[in-house]
Amino acid sequence: MKALSIPDACSDLSVIRAADGDRFQAAMDGCGIKSHHYYFPRLLFGGQRKDRLLLFEEAAGALLLYNLQQRASGLGLSLYLPPFPFSGAALERARERMRDFNRGRAGRIDWVQEEDAGLVESHGFSTSLREREFIYDRAAVAALEGSEFARVRRYLSALKKHDMLVVREFTPADESACLSVYEKFRGQLQAKGVGPKGYGAMIRCLNEAAQIPASHMRGEVFEIDGTVRAYSFGGPINASYGCVYLTVADHEFPGLAYALRHQMMKSFPELAYFNDSTDNNRAGLREMKQRFRPVEMHGICKAQEIRH
Repeated sequence: MKALSIPDACSDLSVIRAADGDRFQAAMDGCGIKSHHYYFPRLLFGGQRKDRLLLFEEAAGALLLYNLQQRASGLGLSLYLPPFPFSGAALERARERMRDFNRGRAGRIDWVQEEDAGLVESHGFSTSLREREFIYDRAAVAALEGSEFARVRRYLSALKKHDMLVVREFTPADESACLSVYEKFRGQLQAKGVGPKGYGAMIRCLNEAAQIPASHMRGEVFEIDGTVRAYSFGGPINASYGCVYLTVADHEFPGLAYALRHQMMKSFPELAYFNDSTDNNRAGLREMKQRFRPVEMHGICKAQEIRH
């Protein structure tokens, strides 16, 4: 996949590379970050598309992550996330860069955590809710105790009827089998009228997962009777929050979607919470995620610069 060319006005900005993982996570530590939009592998694998490129710089002790995107009116530049750690001086630099690039049009921030909305608004932006994310108590999901998790336990028990269920770590040799699972998964969704998103990011993840240290991302593969039927990727956003980044499961085995999430949260006992992103306006996905009993439906906003 060929990404956008970087225009001269952005030539001093950097493309995200796998080697930047430690730098990004260090900048996120202690910032109160919990959103899946900050998860480094998500930024890395989803940051280069035919119509979008994520670029960054450091200013005033903060990282500024920009979204260079092809729009109907031409190339546009927005701030993908607020500066992290937050800095008013860094935000002002980003505002000036956006104004210059966008020929004076008001700047915007694509994704703002609801708890950061006040900070952003105090620097001349208005915010509005964009989506809500599912956040779980990791230990509670790992234990699955009590009547509130009875449905999840039943789905997991249904998998025990198979003679051989193997859960193991993803390796590059699994790429072809995982692609086959995805093609079947995509067809199953399309049959329900759902157009799955993120194909390019998923391909990059399978191709480049080995570049990400296990401390940042873990891949897990589920085999039933010797055939790969599901896989997932996820890991820490920071020292407290994890991200269920990518899950793909053959719908012929309904318990697998539950097992992927349960296993991922069991794999990181050092984390307190896990973020499982949004429901993508899919009723079935929403119902499944609710069965894991989220402790918070975390709000994510967008922000628009107020011009007088």
